[in-house]
Amino acid sequence: MDRRSETTGKPTDRLASSPWGARPPRELLFGRMHEDWTVEARLFPAPSRVFCIASAGCTALALGRLGHEVTAVDVNPAQVAYAQQRLEGAPPTEGRAERLLRQARRLLPLLGLSERRRREFLLLSETEAQIRYWNEHLARIIHEE
Repeated sequence: MDRRSETTGKPTDRLASSPWGARPPRELLFGRMHEDWTVEARLFPAPSRVFCIASAGCTALALGRLGHEVTAVDVNPAQVAYAQQRLEGAPPTEGRAERLLRQARRLLPLLGLSERRRREFLLLSETEAQIRYWNEHLARIIHEE
């Protein structure tokens, strides 16, 4: 299909509007995904043919274990290779996102955000309670007055 820009009328690359431009990343971004694969497991009766984003392979692997025939794709070839390695038994490894989060967690106490406060916040399941907790305990850290 020939895709053309609405403003210039020139052919466009569908990846050109992605955050990476026309060249997707070639490094492992996600070593683990914290998505709930049970959503797909409930929606698709096994065995089904499932098409999903490879990402860290977590959802694809879980659905495969349930008997689904899974096709996993990703714009990042490193994620596809990683999902294949995990399928072959390789252990999970840390991606760029996990490294950045680990580094950020080290800085949080310096900003006044203690482990106890973070855990208390993350254990709240009601949106109203999260907003109240944020406003009472955490907002001041971000918006010092």
